[in-house]
Amino acid sequence: MAAENRDNNDVTATYLDSTGAAAGSGLTVDAGTVTVSGITANDNAGGGASLSAGTAISVSDSVFSDNGWYGSGSEIYFDNEGDEGMAANYFHDAGLSAYSGSIALLNVIATGNGGAGFYGELAPASQGLLSVTGGEFSGNGFGGYGMMFDSTTDGSQSETIAGAGIELSGPQDVTLLDVIANNNAGAGALISIEGSATITGGIFSGNGSLLNERTDDGDTYQFYAGGLMVDADTGVVVEEVTASNNGGDGALLDSWGGSVMVVCSTTNDNGGYGLFSEHGPVTLDGLATTGNTLGTYSVFGG
Repeated sequence: MAAENRDNNDVTATYLDSTGAAAGSGLTVDAGTVTVSGITANDNAGGGASLSAGTAISVSDSVFSDNGWYGSGSEIYFDNEGDEGMAANYFHDAGLSAYSGSIALLNVIATGNGGAGFYGELAPASQGLLSVTGGEFSGNGFGGYGMMFDSTTDGSQSETIAGAGIELSGPQDVTLLDVIANNNAGAGALISIEGSATITGGIFSGNGSLLNERTDDGDTYQFYAGGLMVDADTGVVVEEVTASNNGGDGALLDSWGGSVMVVCSTTNDNGGYGLFSEHGPVTLDGLATTGNTLGTYSVFGG
């Protein structure tokens, strides 16, 4: 089902069943603002729902599960010096993907999708917030790797990255409240933003079961994703969170221009460190972390 609004007016979709599409997403919307509530979009060959809005997207009380087991694409581009290169992406679609100036999810379930459970991206000039409250994003990313290949005349890089429960990016702030993201092939939550990240409550355990690989000009690095992986330019706050039994680190938290604070949280029995942080002054207050393969925590700060 597709809804395209070229006049940038509002689109509201409530209590729809958009299930079993043999090709493409169950629901595709492009509008000024998008409001989705009470939607079921399961078992689609592409993503469960692909939403794009100029201003804002709101999704509540909806289910996007068992989607995204097919999909691929490629493109040719030119860099700033005019050198031609190739970027080829072989991917499995997310249960829910959203692109807008402001994105808010409330009580959304996105489980068992071939790609990520939820992929959210704030537009480059956005002044809005990306928030996820409640909901579950578990068991995603097992359709296969989201493969990204990028080469130019100056060299080549490639990545094979398993899908996460939640993947978020953009220029502003991110908040997660009482989110569950367990047993995903990739990270429980993978966040890369220019603003701050605040994660309160929630469980990010049992993730990172598929081995990822990154190659840069012939040098290869293999790794397992962690439970909570956050890179936020202006600060990270994690409070009352559990990130245990992950293939990689329980929590990998970095802030290039702010600080990292972890309060009353648990990171036990992970394949890497309980907590790993390379950038940003780090404050630990009530961190319980035992039984991790590489140690309790590795904090460089600065």
